[in-house]
Amino acid sequence: MPSQATTTAIGHEQTCLFRTYARPDFVLECGEGVYLYDTEGRRYLDFVAGIGVNALGYGDAEIVRTIAEQAPRLIHVSNLYHTVPGGELAHLLLEHSPGFDRVFFCNSGAEAVEGALKIARKFARQHQQRQGQGANHPSDEKTALVAFEGSFHGRTMGAVALTSREKYRQPFMPVVPGVRFAPLNDLDGLEDAIGPEVCAVFVEPVQGEGGLHVASHEFLRRARSLCDAHGALLVVDEIQCGMGRTGTLWAYQSAGIQPDIMVLAKPLAGGLPVGAILARQHVADALAPGDHGTTFGAARSLPRLRRWWCGG
Repeated sequence: MPSQATTTAIGHEQTCLFRTYARPDFVLECGEGVYLYDTEGRRYLDFVAGIGVNALGYGDAEIVRTIAEQAPRLIHVSNLYHTVPGGELAHLLLEHSPGFDRVFFCNSGAEAVEGALKIARKFARQHQQRQGQGANHPSDEKTALVAFEGSFHGRTMGAVALTSREKYRQPFMPVVPGVRFAPLNDLDGLEDAIGPEVCAVFVEPVQGEGGLHVASHEFLRRARSLCDAHGALLVVDEIQCGMGRTGTLWAYQSAGIQPDIMVLAKPLAGGLPVGAILARQHVADALAPGDHGTTFGAARSLPRLRRWWCGG
C-alpha cells in the first residue's frame, strides 16, 4: 500500500493540475547525485536529468551553496536595473563563445527561441528598408523561416511552429506562419528551402526530440553559406545539445562555423530556470529599447557556477 504522503500528492495532481502530463504513480521527494528517491524510500537511477537540465545531478554542493548565499541578498530585481552577477555571467558566456557579442537572458529555451524569432524578423525588415525593398509590397517581405524534419524548438506559439512533429502543432493551428521544413542532412533539400524570402534558418546541431540525429559538418557549413548568400540569419539551437555534451562547449563548434544567433537553456544553470540568446553585434543591434523584454530575465548568482561548464 502506498503511504499517505504518496496518495495525497497524487490526489492533488489528479484533482488540481492541468492534465498535460501522464505521470507514473510514484512521487519524487529528494535526490542525490544521479539518484532520485520517492516518498516510499525507493531509489531510481535518473536517466532523464530533468529533461536534460540537471547537468550536475541533485544536491550538488556548489549549486546549493550559491543559491543559499544569493537568496538573502537578491532573489529578483527585474531587468530594469544593473546587477553584478548578470554582467559577469554575460561576459563569461561571451568569453567562451567566440564570435558572439551580446547576451539576452530569459527563463527557458522556448522563450529564447521566441526572442530569436523576433530578432530575425526585425533584422530582415530593417535590411529590406535599407535596401528600399518590401515597404510597398508586403507579400515580398523577407519573413520565411526554415527548420528541419525531426526538429523540436519548444511549445510556445512561435517555437512550436518551428517544431516539425504535427502532434505538437496541429491542435493549436494557426501557429506562427511562414515556416517550412527541410530534410536534415539533405544538401539538395537545403538548397531548395533557403531562398531570398527566408529571414532565418533554425537548426539543432544534434536533434534531441527528433531521435539524436546529428547534423553533419558539411550540412551545417552549407547552411551557413546559403544563409550568407541570401541574407538570412543562421540560428543554432543548443538548448539540449550544448554545454559540453558533444566534446566542445557548443556542438556547432566542431563544424567550424559561426552562427548569427545561439539559443541556450536547460543545463545552463544546473537546475535553475535560465535561458539565453547570444548574438553577433550587428544582429543584436536590430532590437532597440522596448522591443523585447522579460520580467524574470536578470541573472543573479550564476557566475559562481562557472567552474563546471567552462573549467574556469
